[in-house]
Amino acid sequence: MSQAVSAVFCRFTATLKPSLLWLALLCPLQGYAADPTLPLTLAEVEQLALESEPGQRALIEQSRSMEARAVAAGALPDPQLRLGVANFPIESGGFTTEGMTQLVFGLRQQIPGGGRLKARTQGLQAQALALDESAEARGRQSLLLARQAWFELWYWQQAAALVKETQPQVAHLAEITRSLYRVGRKNQQDLLHAELQLERLDDRLAQIDDGARQTRANLAWWIGVEAAARRLPDALPQWPALPDEDLLVQGLAQHPELAAAEAQIAARKAEVDEAEARYHPDWAVDLNYGLRNGSLPSGEPRSDFLSLMLSFDLPLFPARRQDQRLQSAASEARSAGFNRQALQRRLSSELERELQAWRTLDRRIDHYDKRILGLADDQAEAALAAYQSEAGDFAEVLRTTVGQMEIRLEYSRLTVARAQAHSRLVELGGVE
Repeated sequence: MSQAVSAVFCRFTATLKPSLLWLALLCPLQGYAADPTLPLTLAEVEQLALESEPGQRALIEQSRSMEARAVAAGALPDPQLRLGVANFPIESGGFTTEGMTQLVFGLRQQIPGGGRLKARTQGLQAQALALDESAEARGRQSLLLARQAWFELWYWQQAAALVKETQPQVAHLAEITRSLYRVGRKNQQDLLHAELQLERLDDRLAQIDDGARQTRANLAWWIGVEAAARRLPDALPQWPALPDEDLLVQGLAQHPELAAAEAQIAARKAEVDEAEARYHPDWAVDLNYGLRNGSLPSGEPRSDFLSLMLSFDLPLFPARRQDQRLQSAASEARSAGFNRQALQRRLSSELERELQAWRTLDRRIDHYDKRILGLADDQAEAALAAYQSEAGDFAEVLRTTVGQMEIRLEYSRLTVARAQAHSRLVELGGVE
């Protein structure tokens, strides 16, 4: 505990290309056995978080659905087949008595005007891309939260070990005090103080156990209850140094949340194009064949009929429909642009905040390594030596012993906080 943990964070698998990320999601976990007696490493948590998170898979499937809809949206409507009888006499006669009576076969094809199909396809493709980017962002977030929970659980494990390490020391002091009290060399106040500290340490362990249980429940959300129940390694893994700030800023510009926002802007612009296309009329082509029976007065058979017709909409009153659709689509496009700006500001602010937090924590940990931990150990040893030689006060011995534990707990908390800050920086910057 007297050595500082080097700067935080191992690989960041969520920055894989989407195809590789989906492969990681679909492939079984390999490289280790899920032995409940083995420590639950951070690398294992990362793999389990990718494998077990259903929300990302749901987004990927939604993207596949949107891509299929984009293909369908670009196709012309199915042609319509028309069958019927035209001009059949209803008072007298039959199929051959009237010259205009005919059996009609026809085809009708509708053609949306103004490039509407292309605009609709582009919009759905942009939405599919937005879902892909959201899936990658979900993967990053899943890894981040799983890592954060693992770090927090590691702290509770270390805290329990530190308190349990301190308990025998305080119990030994209490036993010494009890012996001296029996021979009249110590007063009852010292004995009660020692016993009170032992009870407070027991209560501290209960609080730590409650924190550990809650953190395990959070971790279980990402990796499952069985894996989250395993113990953690005694030491944090060694990580590379914090990436350069310029690299983090450059990586932030490629963040999948921003990419998803850009895709949403493209989708809204495609909706504007589609709304503008509605000012152009839809067309329909009708081709009909009329079969006639019977003969002309000259005795010649009646000729069949062939008809070709074009029909189209007349957008004579656009103020109630086309104009309103265009206005709505334009507002949605502007809204998407503002949402992207707000997201950029939020992510940039988070990056700056986490950078400052990491630097502050790193300085504090360095101070603990160089000065505070050593002074705390020296003070505790000096107070105990003075007490054993009857030159010191019992309350001071107890205070320095418990204070040494508190300082080491604070050091563990700082170490974990720096690791968590580093993990957030890596998620934002998308770098190793």
